Amino acid sequence: SPPVDSTEADAVEAPVKCTETQKLCAGICRALSEPSVGCAAAECAPCYFANAVTADCDPTGRCRMGSCFSGFHNCNDVTSDGCETHSEMDVDNCGACRLKCPVRANSVQKCAASKCEIDKCVASYRDCNKLFDDGCEINTDTDNAHCGDCNVACASLAHATSACTGGKCAVAKCEGNYVNCDRDERNGCECGYPNA
Repeated sequence: SPPVDSTEADAVEAPVKCTETQKLCAGICRALSEPSVGCAAAECAPCYFANAVTADCDPTGRCRMGSCFSGFHNCNDVTSDGCETHSEMDVDNCGACRLKCPVRANSVQKCAASKCEIDKCVASYRDCNKLFDDGCEINTDTDNAHCGDCNVACASLAHATSACTGGKCAVAKCEGNYVNCDRDERNGCECGYPNA
C-alpha cells in the first residue's frame, strides 16, 4: 500500500482549537456571545428562561433574560426560574406582581384573566348581584327574597307572615285569629278561629 503522507494524517487527527472568545460545540467553534449555545457556560445547551425570551449574553458571558411572555411576570426578581408567576390566574399576583385579590364577605376569591372574581361562596351565602366588591352578600337560609337560592322569593301568604328558615319558606306567624290547620306552609293560615 502507498505510504501515508504524515502531514495529511496530522490534519485529520488534529483537534479543533477555538480562540479565547469561542468554545467547542459539536465539533464547531462557537462564539461565547451566542445564546443558542449557552453563552460562556461550559455546556452547549441554549439559554433558557421559563416563560420568557432570551435577550442575549451579558458582558460576563452569562445568559440574560429578556421580556416575560404575555400573562407571566418575574415577581420574585430572580432570573434563574424565569417568569415564574402566571399573573392571569395567581390570586396573590393578579394582573401584576404583588396585586393580591382582596378578601370579600362570605367568599373565596380567584384570579381569572388577570381579574379578581368570586370563586365560591361559603355555607348558605350566594353572590346574587354578581358584584365582586360585596362578596357573597345574601344568606339564602334566612333571606325572604332569596330563599334557598337567588331570586327565589317567599310568596305572600293568606292571613300570615312568611319567613325564610333554613332555606325554605314557612309561616312565621298567623294574623289575628287565623290558624295554619293543615300545616301546609304554602297556603298560609287558612282557618279562621276557631277553625272555621
